[in-house]
Amino acid sequence: MSSPDQAQTSSKGLLTPPFIALLTTEILSNLGQTCLVFALPLHLLNISGSASLYGMASALAVLPFILLTPLGGALADRLHKQSTMAVLDILSALTTSCR
Repeated sequence: MSSPDQAQTSSKGLLTPPFIALLTTEILSNLGQTCLVFALPLHLLNISGSASLYGMASALAVLPFILLTPLGGALADRLHKQSTMAVLDILSALTTSCR
């Protein structure tokens, strides 16, 4: 037997306003991160003219994602997802804004 609270939450579906807001911010965050990973090595190529330096910078830009994905997956399973995403987005913004 389902309680009225369960019936009410299941009838709303997935596209609730808080979920849409969370999805939108995550899409924008990922788009910005992807542009940053592409744009910084490209700027380095324009400054230096070295294709090997561009390739090395591109490879090093992807390396943290490869190495930290297993740790991030384990933490995401154990922690509150909204708070975790907010903290990681803030850390990413602080990291990219500091020279």
